[in-house]
Amino acid sequence: MTKKKRKSNKVEHIVESSITSKMIYLIVTLVFFIFANMYLTDLLLDEMELGLTVINPVFALKYVQNTGAAFSILENYPYAVIALAAIALIIVLVYTINNLKTLSMKAIFASSLLMSGIFCNLYERLFLGFVRDFIKLNFVEFPIFNFSDMSINIAVLIIIILLFSKNLLKNI
Repeated sequence: MTKKKRKSNKVEHIVESSITSKMIYLIVTLVFFIFANMYLTDLLLDEMELGLTVINPVFALKYVQNTGAAFSILENYPYAVIALAAIALIIVLVYTINNLKTLSMKAIFASSLLMSGIFCNLYERLFLGFVRDFIKLNFVEFPIFNFSDMSINIAVLIIIILLFSKNLLKNI
């Protein structure tokens, strides 16, 4: 075996182990975010049933059943919301898996967070017929939301920052 061939095999092995590590990271973070979201939502709603109330200048806990998407849009079209969520989840998952080689760990983290939020809201829609929202902001007029919505929004913000910083670096 030539020196060049051995070096090529080492590089291929490093790339394969990197992809494997990224796939493991994707799975672990996705499963963690899904279970944390579901567990904390159930725990909080159980406590609210037992009388837990939180009202302060920043936020309050107020339970509502949301049959629509964000901001209650498509409220009368539950199957459309389910279909759109399923399509979004599949697109993000396929994109992430197909691009593991080039995605940073930060991007994989954001992707996992995004998919967990979409999945948890989709899960509630499929099995409950609605999404359980319970966080109300008191300092601004804003729809009531849940942990899944927070995950989706934080993930999108991270992705925007990553894209912006990547484009910014290209222009320097």
